[in-house]
Amino acid sequence: MTSKRPGTLIFVSMVPGDVLRAAQQLYERIAIVFEVELPSQLTRTIEQITASPFDETELVRILSDYASRNQVAGVVTFDERAVIATASMQKALGLPGNTRDAAYAARNKFAMRSRFRDAGVATPEFALVRTTEDAAELTRTGLSFPCVLKPLFGLASEGVLRIDDIGQLEQRLPIVRRVADRHRAFHLDDPAHDFLLLETYLPGEEVAVDGFLADGKFLLAGISDKPDPLVGPTFQETIYVSPTSLPARAATAVVSEVARGAAALGLRLGPIHAELRLTPNGPVLLEIGARAIGGVCGRLHSYGLGLDYLGIALRSSLGEQIVLPKTHQTPSGVMMIPVPQRGRLEAIDGIEQARQIEGIRDVIIISRPGDILVGLPETGFYVGFILAVGESQANVVERLNECHRTLKFTVTPM
Repeated sequence: MTSKRPGTLIFVSMVPGDVLRAAQQLYERIAIVFEVELPSQLTRTIEQITASPFDETELVRILSDYASRNQVAGVVTFDERAVIATASMQKALGLPGNTRDAAYAARNKFAMRSRFRDAGVATPEFALVRTTEDAAELTRTGLSFPCVLKPLFGLASEGVLRIDDIGQLEQRLPIVRRVADRHRAFHLDDPAHDFLLLETYLPGEEVAVDGFLADGKFLLAGISDKPDPLVGPTFQETIYVSPTSLPARAATAVVSEVARGAAALGLRLGPIHAELRLTPNGPVLLEIGARAIGGVCGRLHSYGLGLDYLGIALRSSLGEQIVLPKTHQTPSGVMMIPVPQRGRLEAIDGIEQARQIEGIRDVIIISRPGDILVGLPETGFYVGFILAVGESQANVVERLNECHRTLKFTVTPM
């Protein structure tokens, strides 16, 4: 039996269970930085460091003091909202990680667009706006409808809305502003919070790309197709399925664009998750996150590649060398179960029947009776996740949809 590595591995903010299990197999001690008391089943084996995972100043102070009394083996995060604070902490302790500047560019969508443009990476036309009047003036003099309006520091498509005309702009900008204001808590006094991002809408299908950076070199884990159309007004992601059905040349162009985009942001280490539109003029990056694909969605690649994808993501975050198969071995997919309707969730039926469908690997329900379901554009919350494997991409999508139809949600409108 291999002995565990000495020191404490610190997670900034909450961490997916798959990653936590991988970490517990590798390290003597695990700690999680979180300001709310952790569940008792976690604290029996994991240390809690009580602090805000998003406050850089507090985090550096508290963890520097912790490091003066304990050996720290690494500091990592799997929470997109915490990537900037984590980068600051890694630098303060002399640990592997991306620079704060690169992490910031991967969070602030205006900074990201600007880096792409300056590096010659294809990107939509874009501009900062504060008010409806700002945005309306831009549509008269620069950007043309349809547009997309979004918060600078959003995630999970929260507050991202397509705008087709002035009337929609006047109606939807206050919604985007409310969502953006909720994200202030994750970046405190950043002056960019006064602005929203307005950019041209790009036609075409979307794909997601997951992989790893090692000293700036990109290693592909997989390209996932998104078979459901994402045309607005909101952009609710539902199904990812891999391997991609793209022709080899198109897939190569997608991977090349992700590598160029990561270099433009200055990212050099760890997992990345990218989203692209396949426009008539070629692939265009929508964004690159300096973290692994969220939550249990990483199992998509675990099933497809035949390995522990999120465990590899952990090792990559720590600067370790990793090796991946060149192709997916098994077609696999995930459905992020959308909110069925707004209201109070009363019951979910059919879960056990859904789990019996051929090829279904997991049905994970995170909502509970009594929960208030909202959904986009206000929240990017999902009711749960379905994971499946199959003989082909089409077969995987069919199984995911069959499983979803088997689930019956009772919701009282509010």
